[in-house]
Amino acid sequence: MTSASSQQPTESYLHLDAESRELLRFLLTSVLGDAERQAKQLLQTGARLSRELLRMDGVLASVPAEESILELVKERHRLESAVAQSQARLGLLDEELEKKKRLT
Repeated sequence: MTSASSQQPTESYLHLDAESRELLRFLLTSVLGDAERQAKQLLQTGARLSRELLRMDGVLASVPAEESILELVKERHRLESAVAQSQARLGLLDEELEKKKRLT
């Protein structure tokens, strides 16, 4: 059994003259076409920026935390100081060796 409303034809309430139909056609082809093209470009730009954001998130995730960097800097200074002390000690030992060589 079908309903009565599905059997009745749809009545059109919009009656356009030729000029209005032409203007509507122009809007559909030019203005809406431009809007569609711009929407596609914006979607492509959005997708590109999303990819770039993911890439940058990966880059930032690989950067160590500030605390880790500070610990590495402290360790570097400690090791540089140890190297300087070792070089100074080596210099003193070289001098002592030269003195002993001259005495013998």
